[in-house]
Amino acid sequence: MFDVSPSGERVAFVWNKTGRNELYLLDLTTHAIAQLTRHGKGVSSPAFSPTGSQLLFAQDHDGDERWDYHLLDLLDLPTGATRCVWEQDAAGYAPAHWLPQGDAFVAIYAIAGRMTLCRIDATTGAATSLTRHAYQDNAAAVSRDGAWVAFDAHTTGQERGGFVMRADGSDLRALPVSDAAHLRFSPDGAQVAFQSMRESEDIGVFDMSTGAVRWLATNAWDETQPEWSPDGSCLLYILNDDGAHSVQVVDAASGEGVARIAPEDGVVESAQFARVGASVVFTFSNHRTPASLWEYDFAARRCAPLTAGIEAEVDRDAFIQPHFVRYASHDGLSVPALVYPSRTRGKDAGAIVLIHGGPTWAYTNFWHVAPQHFAQVGYTVICPNYRGSTGYGRAYQYLNRYDLGRGDVLDCVAGANWLLREGFAGASRLGVTGASQGGYMTMMCLAKHARYWAAGSSLIGYFNWFTEFATEREDLRYWDVQNMGDPATPAGEARFRDRSPIFFLDGVRAPVQLIAGRTDPRCPVAETEQVHDLLVKRGVPVELTIYEDEGHGFAKVENKIDAYRKRADFFTKHLHHEGTKARS
Repeated sequence: MFDVSPSGERVAFVWNKTGRNELYLLDLTTHAIAQLTRHGKGVSSPAFSPTGSQLLFAQDHDGDERWDYHLLDLLDLPTGATRCVWEQDAAGYAPAHWLPQGDAFVAIYAIAGRMTLCRIDATTGAATSLTRHAYQDNAAAVSRDGAWVAFDAHTTGQERGGFVMRADGSDLRALPVSDAAHLRFSPDGAQVAFQSMRESEDIGVFDMSTGAVRWLATNAWDETQPEWSPDGSCLLYILNDDGAHSVQVVDAASGEGVARIAPEDGVVESAQFARVGASVVFTFSNHRTPASLWEYDFAARRCAPLTAGIEAEVDRDAFIQPHFVRYASHDGLSVPALVYPSRTRGKDAGAIVLIHGGPTWAYTNFWHVAPQHFAQVGYTVICPNYRGSTGYGRAYQYLNRYDLGRGDVLDCVAGANWLLREGFAGASRLGVTGASQGGYMTMMCLAKHARYWAAGSSLIGYFNWFTEFATEREDLRYWDVQNMGDPATPAGEARFRDRSPIFFLDGVRAPVQLIAGRTDPRCPVAETEQVHDLLVKRGVPVELTIYEDEGHGFAKVENKIDAYRKRADFFTKHLHHEGTKARS
């Protein structure tokens, strides 16, 4: 997470160098880095004020996602004093965008069961809701003159509607496309760039005066996150070419290529123009390089790192290179997957199916500690991009609608079959694990496909669709209705019951590990506690770890390390123990 200053000469970014996510300031000329916060709690989403003299950032309470917004005066850096301008009493989203006068910003948080776009007074903290529709607002942007606000909202299915309105919430207009996200005004406010899921994610430009849309980038692979150059002559976006990302810079009028930016094969997560358009700052990682800031200089045509992590201290060649494979699922669907080969390949080494969360997400060639750790200690790891994953087009992503917990789980089971066929593990040497949606799917694998697994570790998961639906964050509840149905209807109730592993725990045969965070607003800790108690009653060997100061995903480095070690020790115990066998 980073932001480039209005002058283009400084970058504010979040870094966990101290073991906590703290705020730092980087001078692009001298490359000097100053630590701005020492809160000991996670911070997020820095945003420079219009004059560049202040930084707005968000901070929650041990992962509860009830973001408070703080202001830091960059003219008084020696003190590092901050002022809390707004305290949220409900879960929301961390990113905020300044209005150009510098007296207010827009942010999104939950009001009466709906994620709502609000205007926040930067002095008093008074919040005014700007939208009053039935959808769940997701992300916003403000025109340079402050006259207009653009935002996207979750509408139907997995689609996001794009909207523009005046800054006071009046004159609401919908973009004439069924799906639009990451809206960005051109510097003159005449156009809005956006990404839209058609056959795949494409880049479009909406004309504010005519209402017309022209398509600037339409590739077979996804193009996302458009950003304008300071003078409006160019646009950049991120191209995902089968898991390898690059920044593409194009002429904003013609779409002709200006530059392709990528240090090497890997993943770019976000990018912005800097130095008044003379460079691009971006985040980059791959299997050998943890996420760090980079800069591309147009004149020199060269990429250079701005921050360095552990790759500066260790042999990068020691990290294991993953590769992509495809295998057939139960219904013949071709499932892409990333495979991390074990350093000691063989049936005695064992293998692990690592299931991603989301579910609208995907494994790519980024820095990912879990599969790297497993492969280093001797397991082959397969990371399936099951149906519903991003990066493979609209049709593939939508295959999981009303099928969550069935087809996607069978895709992961097919990954286990691939490991067995390829000789990476024997039947008593297979483990399954994942976090969030992956934690849920792990338990579905253990409960409904027990014969494959010698052990399963579920992190920050949910296990009962009914209780999850009743207690989860508002926008997630809306998504569930759109993609699983309404549990108040007979069809929805039947689907919720059939896809809830808590009702099928009699099928679990392998030892189970459960890990969760106490303050999690997405998969509340009660989900983990209730399935733990029932597994204990059924005599299933089960380990439970709850981090009292963590939410959905762990922010504190010591907790991450502890969780990774516990999971690796769990699999070492059960995948290598001769007395443990998966049973049908």
